[in-house]
Amino acid sequence: MEKRLELDKIETDFQYELCEISDYTGRESRSFKFTIPSGSRGKKIVFPVGCDGDFVDIAFNAHSFRHPTFSLTAGGQGYYAAQGFEVAIGEYDTVIVPYAPFDRFEIEVLTDEGDVLIVNDLRCVKDEMPQDLLQGFLAMELPKVGVGQVCVQTGDRHVELPCVLPTNTVIEMDGERYQLEVVGTRATFKDTMTRTVPRDYEGDIYVQTECRIGHLDDVAFPSVVLWYSSPKPDLRAVRREEYRVFGLDAWIKERTQYEKWTVQIEVVGAYAEWVQHVASYVRRFLETNRVYVNGKRFTFEWTQAAVDTDPTTYLDIQPSVAYVVEISLQEEFLWQVVQKGSGKLRTAIPKLG
Repeated sequence: MEKRLELDKIETDFQYELCEISDYTGRESRSFKFTIPSGSRGKKIVFPVGCDGDFVDIAFNAHSFRHPTFSLTAGGQGYYAAQGFEVAIGEYDTVIVPYAPFDRFEIEVLTDEGDVLIVNDLRCVKDEMPQDLLQGFLAMELPKVGVGQVCVQTGDRHVELPCVLPTNTVIEMDGERYQLEVVGTRATFKDTMTRTVPRDYEGDIYVQTECRIGHLDDVAFPSVVLWYSSPKPDLRAVRREEYRVFGLDAWIKERTQYEKWTVQIEVVGAYAEWVQHVASYVRRFLETNRVYVNGKRFTFEWTQAAVDTDPTTYLDIQPSVAYVVEISLQEEFLWQVVQKGSGKLRTAIPKLG
């Protein structure tokens, strides 16, 4: 689960501009490049945005063109602080600090050395697996195909189709999506999507590919359905991240071990031609080898041969093809507060569950 914050206002003395370098642009929001001159210690970049809710992390993506800091071994070594926490900003990556409700997000310069800093994708995050993982796969680009023109009026619950389509087909008409119950060429709009026409419309309609998590009700045609299997441990070293706050406390993030999730991407259609057309888009997505989960980029592997299913009789199952991918990631659950020097756990925030 994530709440993305639009960085549309900035308060700072530094010169800045939109960043158009493709390697450092934001996933969905604008990316900003700040020019930080020498002697800027104590100056800040302030984003006057706020967030209040049930989250664990504040995250943003950043890149420093100065020689990167890979780890902080003592307080005062960091080049930047985010919300009062020293953070290591080097190569373009996600920076994370503990969540607390805020109405201004601040990045402070901790050194007098000059730099060029890129910042984008500010968000508040709480992991909820596997929902967050599958939400990432929902972003794949899928096709729509024009099938003719229609004429409808405000309040209509029916449409006369220009061709025969199977029941449960999803169409797009004037920016709205409808799922159809079809008898001949007359279709009724089902309750699963828009039920009535919101305004008069005469123009093109499209068969729209749906992407959804599991079969919630009747399957939509055509559609891409996402399934998952419970994770298995991916045995690798668990990294401990430490962020030092100014004062008496050190903040330590305890992370669970890596888990390997299996995701099945199933293409379902009323006709084999539909299945193969949509499957070509799914394969293009698999070629990218990456997915964004709560704004962080992860790579996955297409691990098994696709499984094609063809109906053998009229009443048999619908044609489909299934792809299986594997992805390893960590759920990030807990920030802990430890008193400096004592090594003893004092409290944990937030307490989940």
